[in-house]
Amino acid sequence: MEIKLITHLKIVTLILSLMFISLYGQDTKDNSVLSIGDKIQITYSDINFRDTQKVETNIYEIMEDGQIYHPLLGEINLENRTIHDSEKILQIKLKKYFTNPFISIKIVDKMSNTIILYGEVSSVGVYQVEHGKKVAEFIIEKGGTLPNADLSEITILHLNGQSSLFNMIDYLYANKIEENIELQNGDKVIVHKLADKRIYSRYSDNYILQYGNVLEIAINETSARQINPDETETCPIDNNGDIYHKLLGNVHVGGMSILKTKMLLEEKASQYMLTPIVDISVVTVSHKSVYVFGEIENSGIHPIRGNLRLADFLANTCKITKNADYDEIIITRKNGDKLKFNLEDFLFKRKDKNNIYLADGDRIIVLPKKRGFVWEFSEYIRPYYYIIQLVASALSVYYISTTR
Repeated sequence: MEIKLITHLKIVTLILSLMFISLYGQDTKDNSVLSIGDKIQITYSDINFRDTQKVETNIYEIMEDGQIYHPLLGEINLENRTIHDSEKILQIKLKKYFTNPFISIKIVDKMSNTIILYGEVSSVGVYQVEHGKKVAEFIIEKGGTLPNADLSEITILHLNGQSSLFNMIDYLYANKIEENIELQNGDKVIVHKLADKRIYSRYSDNYILQYGNVLEIAINETSARQINPDETETCPIDNNGDIYHKLLGNVHVGGMSILKTKMLLEEKASQYMLTPIVDISVVTVSHKSVYVFGEIENSGIHPIRGNLRLADFLANTCKITKNADYDEIIITRKNGDKLKFNLEDFLFKRKDKNNIYLADGDRIIVLPKKRGFVWEFSEYIRPYYYIIQLVASALSVYYISTTR
């Protein structure tokens, strides 16, 4: 009688197990990964040692330490475990109290990760991303990268201060799956801009030069190249497509390939050299240019990059003459605005208000020092100095002779 009762109980247990599978829809091979903040429903069923049916369903939250607190089993770490593995862990632990427990875990509230996406991407922003999302899929789903993005070194900054590098090229083309990093809550994904020289290297001699490019040009005599190192000159391409070279003057290069530009410059340089050879490097793909005039030793067109203030530009790039007026430096802008900057006040009184950020096309005029009336009058009469001196001498002689 007792054996039959146990057999019936096992059958009932099996039926209940099947019922719970159908009710809760859990696949025993569910590989969904549990994360901190997830809320899960745990249901277990069995016959305890007193032959009493035990069915219990509770909801637990995975805490910051990755654990849940179960009233019967205590603390259990489920972070980064699949549902399938978590069910097995609970089943083993519950066997201390039940004969053949059935476990079902269901996610009722999946906590998402907050991820920041920044840099050379189509959609900069802050996104809520499900746990388990990897960086490659995340970037692609958010619109991908811009043409000048450096796919070989994408940076992921973590909340703990550490960082990881992701090589999208290796992942995509060399199928290095291990490169695809799983994102964590608070990660910052930064897609850097490809360095200008690396952009140029992608195009080589077929790259078409355009306004905004800054070139480094070296022209040398072929026979002397082994003896004398190449001296380079930096030449920005202006909005007319022209460069200015000290030896060759103005040369139109906009719209030409680097290879054709080399040939053109070698042809022009042949007026001064027997067998010239030209090397061209694109050191900046795009830039802003400002024009500097007046009491500056190196006046002319100067390329600038990024956000640069006027005082920084004057200190780092310009060679101001001794005759310059520090009190009133003029800046005229493309829209016709006229601004004044007092370098004297900036340096000695630390008045930073008018230390503006330079914009493309700004014209900076460094005026000569203002002189007083006496100095201006002396400058005016300087051409007549000898005549005045001669007249004064004659008058002196006449005065002396008449007073004797």
